[in-house]
Amino acid sequence: MDLGKAKRISEQGPTLPESYIIVLPGNPSGLQVAFQNAMAWMKHWRTHGANLGVDVETSGLDFYACALYSISLAEAEPSNTAIAFTLSGLHTLPWEMEKALTEELAKVLASDMVNKIYHNCPFDRAVLIRKGFHLGGHTLDTMAMHHLIQPDIHHDLGWVGHTFLDVEPWKITHDGNKKANTKDPAELLLYNAKDALYTAQLVDPLQATLHQRGISPTLSAWQMSFSDLATDMELVGLPINLAKRRMMGMQLLRRMFLQERRVKEFLQWPDFNPMSSKHKIEVLFGEKYSKPPWNLGLIPTVYNEKDGKPSTSYKAIIDYMEHPLIAALVNYTELRGAYAIQYKDKPDAEIAKLRELGAEDHIQRWEQWVPCGLEEQYAAMRVSVRRDPAEPGSYHKAICSDGRLRCSWKPCAQKGSRFTSSPNVQNQNVWHRAFFEAADGWAFTASDKDQVEARVLAARAGIVPLLTEMRKLKSDTHTMNAAVVYGDEFWSKSEEARYLIRAVTKNVFYAGIYLAGWMTVWRTCRENKRIDAQMRAAMSKKQVRLVHQGLFRKAYAGINDWHEKNLKQVAIDGYMEIPPFGRRRYAPVRPIPATEFANWSIQPAATDIVTSEIVLIQEELKKKLPGRAFVVRHGHDEVNVEHMVKDTDEVQKIIKRIFGNTYFDGPAGPVYLTAGIKTAKNLREAK
Repeated sequence: MDLGKAKRISEQGPTLPESYIIVLPGNPSGLQVAFQNAMAWMKHWRTHGANLGVDVETSGLDFYACALYSISLAEAEPSNTAIAFTLSGLHTLPWEMEKALTEELAKVLASDMVNKIYHNCPFDRAVLIRKGFHLGGHTLDTMAMHHLIQPDIHHDLGWVGHTFLDVEPWKITHDGNKKANTKDPAELLLYNAKDALYTAQLVDPLQATLHQRGISPTLSAWQMSFSDLATDMELVGLPINLAKRRMMGMQLLRRMFLQERRVKEFLQWPDFNPMSSKHKIEVLFGEKYSKPPWNLGLIPTVYNEKDGKPSTSYKAIIDYMEHPLIAALVNYTELRGAYAIQYKDKPDAEIAKLRELGAEDHIQRWEQWVPCGLEEQYAAMRVSVRRDPAEPGSYHKAICSDGRLRCSWKPCAQKGSRFTSSPNVQNQNVWHRAFFEAADGWAFTASDKDQVEARVLAARAGIVPLLTEMRKLKSDTHTMNAAVVYGDEFWSKSEEARYLIRAVTKNVFYAGIYLAGWMTVWRTCRENKRIDAQMRAAMSKKQVRLVHQGLFRKAYAGINDWHEKNLKQVAIDGYMEIPPFGRRRYAPVRPIPATEFANWSIQPAATDIVTSEIVLIQEELKKKLPGRAFVVRHGHDEVNVEHMVKDTDEVQKIIKRIFGNTYFDGPAGPVYLTAGIKTAKNLREAK
């Protein structure tokens, strides 16, 4: 297909018809003519119905606060026409003309007879709704359609457009710059119009490819609803108790400084900087600290490509967590990372915190950045390649003027069907969720699927011992697995020892169900920041190997056998199909990446079940409790709903009915995907 397209373009150029109406002073046809034509097309589409590509150009990627520069509406067949004009964020038109265009635009966008086609629907829709437009009609997202075709490739409009359409390069200038960044209104509007028209023209070839690849209309409809859910969550955001967030940030700083002080005392090095590679090389690999009482003298396992020196990065030293100093450095690095992302504010606020803590040495590091003039500095940092110490964390940037954190939600992850968020509010450690706190008279209700991926695996692979335990009213799969590995020895140990063994067994089981070997499982557990640092340090290679072999070589050898059977079938068919909606992933490259396809056989099935049920919950909330209850967070296997306290019983009924006990069948019989439910003031208590 690509060679054929290259030949056509080289011989005759693009073959698709294109007609553009650019409403802008200086239009060769005259501004009034362009205005009248744009108005006529919008009235025609609104009156007769249409499938319109919609694209917006904005001042930035912050959908909540960005300026809306321009919009384009475009129809593919039969007219292949796009109109584009500037809006309130970029005044180029007489006031009366802009007002008339905006009013007619509002009618088109609100019309149920006009279906809207977007590429990356959550962003464009969120911008338009935020600017006060009501969006009617059916939603199509060409990015989501392309994701269904093959998830693990690029989904940006340039990539998809050049793959499925005969078009010339339109995203970049002749010297490689992005046209989206142009300061020329004429160039911007033409670029905007091409985005909208090519988005509309993509629908037919994408739908044909979906049909050719056996993707069901049911799954396509669900995927579009996932995009709508992402828009809803972006717009509502998560409420934050800013005072509590600051208090928790201070607590984290105290823990960081305490850990830093302990490390310095242990090393007998008052000026040791735990973030300095030079200092860490001397400590970890140098002769002095290889002797008692430190006993380091580690052997480097990773080297930097630039200078050939031993790497002291987080992942390079995590192999040695058994040593208390390494465990302390890893813990400090993780605390510092968590603080930088979730709590770090502007320099003046950071300096105030440090003064309260009496950390004068740390204040000096900040003050070298402060006198430059903050506003200019932050403006410069937006285009800076280097991450400056004075730059606020990603959570701070996402907190809007109303005190709510609004992240972007993406239902089209390249690794599968999981939702992702930026900044990431899904993989957040439970302790940090306490500052997501509902206002007075409001609450959170959270529901979390019990071992959803393990249950999907047990049902699909037909692992009878797991299914038998999971069908019990009060099942405890991880205690059963620990007893399977350790036998009677497990029950003879103390309660504390059993707890630790169960925790290790749980983490090895979850990391190993995707065909990973014991060494990969050990490293995965070591790098899992959601596991306590002391627990990870205690998980020796010997223990992980024992548990891994006990589970996947002996007790549940059928899991790996099932994966191997699936991989052989993929090699024959060229794709894998996953219940319940028939999502497919094709394998165009050989050899097939075994662990990826093992993951694919489980995780997308669980994700599709969870996300489709969250969509149903959101629809039910909109019908029964409009403006009083809404989904605010997709937690992979968890849903969080913010609602008025007086509606708690109704919200819990809706969630329990839809999310609480899903039937999932397999060759050895069904399992129920159960879920607990809890209502609380903040997300930590609701977990």
